[in-house]
Amino acid sequence: MSGPRVAYQGEPGAYSEQAALELLGSSIQTQGLTSFDAVFEAVSKGDADFAVVPIENSLGGSIHANYDLQLRNKFFSVAEHNFRVRHSLMVLPGVTMDQIRKVMSHPQALAQCDGFLRSHGLKGESSYDTAGSAKIIATENLHDCAAIASTLAADRYGLELLDSGIEDDEDNYTRFLLLSKRWLPLPPRPMHSAPSYPWKTSLVFSLVNYPGVLVRALSAFSFRDISLTKLESRPDKLRLQGLEVVVEGKADEQLIPSEDRELLERLRSAGADVTGPADVHASGSGATDVQGLGGAVEGDGKFQFIFYVDCIGSLSDAKVQNAIRHVSELARYLRVLGSYPKDAVLTDYVAEAVGVPAGTTMTAHRSATPPLREAAVGSSSSSVVSNASASMSSANKRLKIGILGFGNFGQFLAKTFARHHSVFGCSRADYSAEAKEIGATYCTSVEDMFRAAQGLDCLVISVSILSFEKVVRLIPSHLLKGVLVVDVLSVKTLPKNVLQVLLPEDADILCTHPMFGPESGKYSWRGLPLVYEKVRVNGSTSRGLVQADRRCEIFLDIFRRAGCRMVDMSCEMHDEAAAGSQFVTHFTGRMLAELQLRSTPINTKGFETLLSLVNNTCKDSFDLFSALYKCNPNSSAQLEGLENAMHHIMDQLRNQPTTEDASGAAAKTRLSRFVGRIQPSKTSETHALALELQRQGRDIVTTLTVGEPDFDPPQPVLDAVVEAAKTGKTRYTPVGGWYELKEAICNDYARRKGVQYEAGKHVLITHGGKQALFCAIMGLCDAGDEVVVPAPYWVSYPEIVRLSGAKPIIVDRQPSKDYILSPEDLRAALSPRTRILILCNPCNPTGCTYTEAELEGLAAVLREPQFRHVLVLSDEIYERLTYDGLEHKSFASIPGMFERTMIVNGFSKGYAMTGFRLAYLASPDERIMSAALKLQSQLNSCASSISQFAGIAALTQVPDEMLVPLYDQLRVKRDSIVSALRDIPHVVCPVPRGAFYVFPDVSYYLSKGFKSKSGRAISSATDLCSYLIQDHGLALPPGDAFGAAYGVRFSYAAAQSEIDKAVTRFRAGLEELLAEQSQ
Repeated sequence: MSGPRVAYQGEPGAYSEQAALELLGSSIQTQGLTSFDAVFEAVSKGDADFAVVPIENSLGGSIHANYDLQLRNKFFSVAEHNFRVRHSLMVLPGVTMDQIRKVMSHPQALAQCDGFLRSHGLKGESSYDTAGSAKIIATENLHDCAAIASTLAADRYGLELLDSGIEDDEDNYTRFLLLSKRWLPLPPRPMHSAPSYPWKTSLVFSLVNYPGVLVRALSAFSFRDISLTKLESRPDKLRLQGLEVVVEGKADEQLIPSEDRELLERLRSAGADVTGPADVHASGSGATDVQGLGGAVEGDGKFQFIFYVDCIGSLSDAKVQNAIRHVSELARYLRVLGSYPKDAVLTDYVAEAVGVPAGTTMTAHRSATPPLREAAVGSSSSSVVSNASASMSSANKRLKIGILGFGNFGQFLAKTFARHHSVFGCSRADYSAEAKEIGATYCTSVEDMFRAAQGLDCLVISVSILSFEKVVRLIPSHLLKGVLVVDVLSVKTLPKNVLQVLLPEDADILCTHPMFGPESGKYSWRGLPLVYEKVRVNGSTSRGLVQADRRCEIFLDIFRRAGCRMVDMSCEMHDEAAAGSQFVTHFTGRMLAELQLRSTPINTKGFETLLSLVNNTCKDSFDLFSALYKCNPNSSAQLEGLENAMHHIMDQLRNQPTTEDASGAAAKTRLSRFVGRIQPSKTSETHALALELQRQGRDIVTTLTVGEPDFDPPQPVLDAVVEAAKTGKTRYTPVGGWYELKEAICNDYARRKGVQYEAGKHVLITHGGKQALFCAIMGLCDAGDEVVVPAPYWVSYPEIVRLSGAKPIIVDRQPSKDYILSPEDLRAALSPRTRILILCNPCNPTGCTYTEAELEGLAAVLREPQFRHVLVLSDEIYERLTYDGLEHKSFASIPGMFERTMIVNGFSKGYAMTGFRLAYLASPDERIMSAALKLQSQLNSCASSISQFAGIAALTQVPDEMLVPLYDQLRVKRDSIVSALRDIPHVVCPVPRGAFYVFPDVSYYLSKGFKSKSGRAISSATDLCSYLIQDHGLALPPGDAFGAAYGVRFSYAAAQSEIDKAVTRFRAGLEELLAEQSQ
């Protein structure tokens, strides 16, 4: 059975034909005619069933001639289609761009592509029609000409596309109407209920000449909250006016189905003079007695106008009926032009009446068009295009779009998506009723959504910022093969990183931010911004690059068609701009809300604006505000800037001398807030307190607080210092350090660790280990990045991370597992925002040392595809100090980890050179080393020259055998202190396998409500250490400082006598607590 006959103006392949095919599908029979008069005549005579005609353009305005033809021929509007005009450049097969001498098209199309033509040095030549120009090239075999026309025209005439979307203004839409001689049925529903999908009702009327009558007519809509999408006045060429309002004739009324005639009767009974969709007018001219206006009003015979109005709502909606009744009371003439689904949506009733296949909600079919490709490409490129064409034959293909997260915003998007595409939704809550109302298919899981769609083209992830990563992780990766994944978050760098890391490589990524929502976009998206970045649009091997980009463009066309302002912007640039706009706006509104601002009798306009800002920003949840801060790497800097600006203004106000104090007493010294964010080292703080108590005459054991060997540097080191001083080697060195020292370090690591570095590129000599860590972290991290720090940790790690603006992610390690970080715990801590894993091996403060197998377990996690972006900062300062036959293994020596590992090492621990402040950073990544070198050049220029000569001596003149006896002494001390601590009740002490620390678990004494003799409560490690130093003369750093509040740290790099004394006092202190508790 053949489809309905649809007439349009133009040659085959005209934009009008493409619009008809998009709206009604390929089953229709299209008829191209020479003029719009011929189109209307064909329908009037029965040679065609429907007409598709352009009625207005977003750039050129209304096409008045077609409005006049509709009115004169008494045609009804059945449907509409907002057609996106995309101009394409087409040529005969094999013709290349450099062969083109002129470009033919309609003058309007040439003007709209002027920028493209100029940029390619092409000359335009006017033709009678866009599709006609394509026809001329094909029929006359013109190899030096190109045409600008629709993709359908290329298909009709066997031409190839050289480029598409070449128009200068992509916001070019033409509204087409589907017109019929017959009135088509309205949906059968109660009079008081409106359709659930968007409908429009169009009418035309003329009004009596009366002051304010137009305002009264428009109030018929505004008082009923009916939105108007069009209001336009036109000269009344047909002179549709008169003394009476009468029915045009029985013939017209017979065109109306019986069920809709019933509706018209209800309008009459409600008091309306209008009799419905049939033409309503009168003859004669002069005056009329209008109901409610109290008498005749003289008309003006020279200038008469009619008004065209489109309103949102169906004629079956009681509100719309009453509005029309209201207008009719003021009208000389009124005609309902049609009531129809809005923007290319065909109801089942309308589709059946038109004679095209009906879908569940709409049938916005797409016409077949040739694939875009470069002309005269090689055979390999041609095959790619062929594959693309096979899987997606149309630039305007109807997509299958899944929406994961079908809450308010997901439903808001779905309403527009469903006008032209098939929509599938799923969410945690049951939104099946809402989906049905919209016309979407609701599914209970992601898998069901893909199954119901038989494979999705696009997956839109519409969930909260804070749950985004978790949701993406839960999507089975095999489902996403070849799918375009789209995010709609209001932050962009986060989803970009998450999707790049977690999605399979053959999934495409489009990051978008629709900068509007259900409120601001309630009536229209026109002019509202859509920010987007095509992050990865490369296609799978089965689709090809052209195919992937086309699908992405089809998706973006949803927003273009809706009139959005399209902003192509990188995610990073978006977040930078958003931090200075969105975040500042939200922050200011919430800050003012904290002040509890209230309206006053003397409000200024500025103050009213502030009140409005508070109201608007506080409507959103605090979770959203928090996410804007946490997940936009620029927000932290913006917050710091706001804080600095506020304090700067405050300081200006407070420090401004007053008239009474013009001399201005010396103001308080103001310190940097940057310094205020840094916490002092707890170990140094404890040591300083102990020394102060000693100065006061107290007997304090202090030697176990600071990690410093109790033996002297080897003699060759001391000799080198003396020699360097005597021979004048006291000048500045190169910023990166002496080459000889870097070469000695490379040789040492190659000999002992099997790791090869280049002295001139891969090593930086620093002023101690802290500076090496600082240069590495500051050179790599920005605000919003994350650094994984296993706890217990060295006290400086989190503080240096915070100084960089990054966030330390603390991972607890347990005494029961000897403080070793497990692969499972590492995996749980990593995320797309993770920049660095800090691994201290052997560890300060626990002494835990990793075996090769344990390091390999961690490396296996880091090799997983989603974690390949993570670098490792391996602090190996204690690597010479291992016991029980355990050989230290550098993380850089683990397969696949060399390029991703930065080594921090030095001379303080293994060679007892703490005061020399000499260390180094090593990495094969020259960009990292260049950044670290740049930082050092501004921090301290270089490490001490004499210290560097001492370091050369340590590595070249001190044999390992000279150090072994010293390390054996440390092992003996370790065994002694571990044994003694394990002998104390309720103390758990893992055996350290490296460094010179033990970190016993004393949580029993912190959780039982112990109190000292003086009544001091003991509920934390800090409380316990304060009690020990004050009551028992023992200084120990508390575990709180190391991120483990259950422990304390002992350094056994001290004389045995000091260790024994410390353990004795520790035991006495704990036993005293036990005794106090038992009383």
